[in-house]
Amino acid sequence: MTESVTSPAEFSLTNGSHIRIQAVTPYVFRVRVRSDDSFPEPGLVRYGVIDSDVPPAPMTVNDEGDGLSLSTGLTVLSIDRTDGRITFENADGGVLLGECEAPVSALESGFRAAFALDDGERLYGLADESRDRLQKRGHRAQIVVRNVVSYSPIPFLMSTGGWAIFFNTTWFHHYDAGASQSDRLVYSAPQGGLD
Repeated sequence: MTESVTSPAEFSLTNGSHIRIQAVTPYVFRVRVRSDDSFPEPGLVRYGVIDSDVPPAPMTVNDEGDGLSLSTGLTVLSIDRTDGRITFENADGGVLLGECEAPVSALESGFRAAFALDDGERLYGLADESRDRLQKRGHRAQIVVRNVVSYSPIPFLMSTGGWAIFFNTTWFHHYDAGASQSDRLVYSAPQGGLD
């Protein structure tokens, strides 16, 4: 079934999780995963760092069997309904970024999201998370303010592969940009939901 919707759109997954998708622009999606169907705004929105009053971009939802796809006409987000793995594609069907394992999101026990990295892909961002490198591929760290070491880490990472990711959280969290497994980018936290 295909239908045009105004975002955000919410779906229940086979594994019991709930997912809310909003097309922020034709190229940007906000993806939230929860173990229940409530989606309170996280601290970065409540503190006014992130503006959640952005008018949503229109999207078309194709809901068939175990798969969902949401398209803005320029970008497609696909969801595996059985476990919640997502894939982002450009309008030509080229994969920009895809999860290589099912996401985990439970407020009490935290979140984990793992994405496949291509060979040669380079990663930049995270503000002053570390002072010893600009290129983050092969690096891991905790996103937390630490005196002298990291005064203002920002959970935003961009890739030479044509994508960027921002984790909307104020919880201390970890990232591993191919340090443990060279072909994976993993974000995790002991508390908080996946946004």
